Amino acid sequence: MKSSNRYWLIPAYVFLLAAFSSLSFADSYKVQIDLDGLHSDADLGAQQETYRLRNTFYFKTIDTAQAIYQEAAFLNKASSISLSVANNEETLSSIDDSCCAWSVDGKYILSERFIFQAAYNSNSINGVDETNLGLGAGFYINDTTSFVVGFTQKDIDDADKDFNTTSISLKSVIDVDGEKTAVGDLTASVSENVGANTVIELDGSMDYYFTPRFSLGGRFAASLPNNGNDTNTYGIQARYFIADSFSVGASFATTIFQEEEDTASIDNTDTFTLTLTGRL
Repeated sequence: MKSSNRYWLIPAYVFLLAAFSSLSFADSYKVQIDLDGLHSDADLGAQQETYRLRNTFYFKTIDTAQAIYQEAAFLNKASSISLSVANNEETLSSIDDSCCAWSVDGKYILSERFIFQAAYNSNSINGVDETNLGLGAGFYINDTTSFVVGFTQKDIDDADKDFNTTSISLKSVIDVDGEKTAVGDLTASVSENVGANTVIELDGSMDYYFTPRFSLGGRFAASLPNNGNDTNTYGIQARYFIADSFSVGASFATTIFQEEEDTASIDNTDTFTLTLTGRL
């Protein structure tokens, strides 16, 4: 069995907990650090663990005094650039595979209305290199709602063609009763992959904020490839800001495969994610 590469993130977790849990309360920030840990279990003994460190730098100070904490950057219409690195480990029976990934993405808000996005990602899956280049453009419909159209091109070393994805995304922060807030995200996309010529995907979530610091929500996603191997994903998620500068988030999702090509196919996957976020 291959040795684990995930331990390089342990010092980062310890540093984040020590640094941000002791900070005094503040109502603004310009830097956000996210640490994610994901564990996934599937049939046939398949497991996946992913650990990611992400740094986001904002080009203006984000004010949280008049906003729900998690969506402060969105409501402040802030331009940003993010850098992330990740380590992924997959196990299926006696086969182990470990890989690393890195990405850079940016968002530019013009005149507090027009949205321009770009992203580049590089990773290796089962020894096969893969890169993704994405572009997006859209606008704020109003101060709390945005609409973005995106295009992503995926290049896989062993494939004889590129795979394209076109998507539309809608996000809105909804004032429920003057005190409580809900946030909805909905993305619809049409893409190509190795196993099917066309894949239609829907991904939606809704989070209810009991306070500006605490939210609880749900997620539903559906993947509809033209080869008939449909999947549905159901999830729950929560986030709590222990302080203005530090939060803990957790989510659980189960993916159900609606049809199987043979008796050895995986028919469900359970995924648990833990996220720590610090702000400066």
